Amino acid sequence: MKKIFLLCLSLLFISCSKNNATESLNNYSPVRFVYNQKYGLFNPATKEVIVYPRYTYIENFSNGYGLGVLGEEGGTCEVIDTFGNILFSYKTEPLSYTHCYNGFFMVVNYDVGNNVIYDQNKEYHGLYNYKGELVFKTNFIYSMNNECIVTHKKSNYIFLFFDNNGIKRKKIQLPDTFSYKSISNEIVKYEVMYDPFSNGFARFYIWNNDKKLFGMIKNDKTVVIPPVYKSLGKAFVEGVLIAETENSLYGLLNKEGDWVIQPKYKQLFNYSGKVLAAKIKNWN
Repeated sequence: MKKIFLLCLSLLFISCSKNNATESLNNYSPVRFVYNQKYGLFNPATKEVIVYPRYTYIENFSNGYGLGVLGEEGGTCEVIDTFGNILFSYKTEPLSYTHCYNGFFMVVNYDVGNNVIYDQNKEYHGLYNYKGELVFKTNFIYSMNNECIVTHKKSNYIFLFFDNNGIKRKKIQLPDTFSYKSISNEIVKYEVMYDPFSNGFARFYIWNNDKKLFGMIKNDKTVVIPPVYKSLGKAFVEGVLIAETENSLYGLLNKEGDWVIQPKYKQLFNYSGKVLAAKIKNWN
């Protein structure tokens, strides 16, 4: 009887250990590591290698799925789960075109055939879901994050919003030129590029005399920070972000475009919402 009890206790312990390992993997993404210039995956909970190094790169996990890229320049992508299982694979253009957000995976298909001249009609960008189904297709995806896709159509940027259920009906259109009143009160038009919206705001930049100048726009199309900054944080953290002025001094701006910390520092680093590192003078 005692032996049976000990056996049951042992089995229960093994079962709990497995459940804990499974729960750890479900709650936490595996850790990427590099060996011999190849990427693999490590489970910090069980301290086990779940994917041995074989990938050129592994994108960050999203909703329990990751994207492993194979080849010297990319080209073949494998969708993997947190246990290292390969769900499906697909071909795409080189490494820089791969994204993985909200359980969707970006694909770029470009086949010119025998044509040497670039023809945009031969190219399409799209999103696969974790089942390998092409759920979204467009002529070009400029960028995306975990809530927004940026495309372009007829002189407008189109911002499409999505979650793990797919593309939502909500969308925002913004012109691909930015009109700005100069110091002499002239209306000047600039080419503009946008980042995806994040929590209601999108960073953008204009080209002015071969210089990038950054600003921030709200999802109601209100420019809350004008494009006059040499650099700007991608998103607000606790309501503020780091900004660099034209004379290369750094401070913190709020969502109204007002200075919370005046631009008097040589550089600001790693603002987390509570702690900020500041460089006061140049190091020798």
